[in-house]
Amino acid sequence: MAEAKNSADDDVTVVFTDSLSAAVEGAVRVVPRGEGQPDRITTLIVHDLQSPLVAMAGVLDLLQQGADTLRPDQLALVERARSIHRSLSRSGQRLFHLYGARHAGVTPRPRFVDGGDVIGAALADVEAQAKWRQVIIAVESPERPRLYVDPLLLQEVLVELLLNAINASQAGDRVVLAATTTAATATLTVRDQGVGIGEAERADLFAEKASTHGKSSLGGRRKRGTSLGLPLAARIVQAQGGTLEVESTPGKGSLFQVRLPNPKPRIVIVDDQPLDGDYLAMLLEPLDMEVIKAKSGSAALVALGEGARDPWGGGGIDLVITDIAMPVMNGFELLEQIVGDPLTAAIPVVLLTGEESMAQRVRGFRMGAADFLLKPVRAPEFLASVDRLLGCAPPGF
Repeated sequence: MAEAKNSADDDVTVVFTDSLSAAVEGAVRVVPRGEGQPDRITTLIVHDLQSPLVAMAGVLDLLQQGADTLRPDQLALVERARSIHRSLSRSGQRLFHLYGARHAGVTPRPRFVDGGDVIGAALADVEAQAKWRQVIIAVESPERPRLYVDPLLLQEVLVELLLNAINASQAGDRVVLAATTTAATATLTVRDQGVGIGEAERADLFAEKASTHGKSSLGGRRKRGTSLGLPLAARIVQAQGGTLEVESTPGKGSLFQVRLPNPKPRIVIVDDQPLDGDYLAMLLEPLDMEVIKAKSGSAALVALGEGARDPWGGGGIDLVITDIAMPVMNGFELLEQIVGDPLTAAIPVVLLTGEESMAQRVRGFRMGAADFLLKPVRAPEFLASVDRLLGCAPPGF
């Protein structure tokens, strides 16, 4: 049985390897030799792999639905294939994302997120390297720090800093990733016990020439991969309104510090019944948010118009929660106005209704609602919705 399973695993690996090889060969044929060829090949590989990966996901989903008819070894093979598929999909997305950041300019898409998720994703990306180097990674962070960032770009910055720290460390050394937040600033630091960086090298550490040839910022050397390089990491942090700084003592280690703006989320609650709006605002109090209450759809639109966000300094509207049954302009009409305006279309809208109607629910989601809750609103359901949309929940939730 074990031999059959290993053979089947090998077959799955061959399928994925063949797809990647075909993509590489096709990319090499159509891309002229010369400077920039590796990056252009990367984009073609990612593009060519998207269709087979999507098709493969559908096939694996169908197999998973029939899991009760599969033998244990067959089910294990399906799980193995899903794991490989997820890994390839993540790698393709990272390659495409990094190519765009490197060549098309850094354009962050900020939103409020659970910082623990970003930290966890970065740690997963460097886990194998840390294990191979026998370096211990410790995390010092609140359980769920709220961050206002582009999560994919911040993840890549953390991966770059962690890889540099790991590769500068000796077996048994500790690398510490810490996160702290204040009312105005979020700070993430990566601290190591490595070889450190001399003053002369620190002077141009974030210059474009500093780490484009595989040289680790902390004095070691590593193979080139999909990591960003410190110059691009610094550009990404700056594009998100922050700073990337380094402190280092040769022979004692280094500390890289990312500082980012940390504005409060702003929520507009729209309800013509003041008591209902007051109740929702009370539920949000532990979340340290700014709540704007509007008694009509037109008043909500005024609040949205006045809430143009300085991308990193706060001031914008991050969520709208509106009752459906209101006079003059009901919740559906307000949703239509919000979704139809390019300046507000990205703001999630939660619809509230006292009528348990599937037709209303379907209509709301088709129009672009982010969620749909029944009145009277139950606190756990309401807070779960806010947590999903803004990446934050009250302590102990």
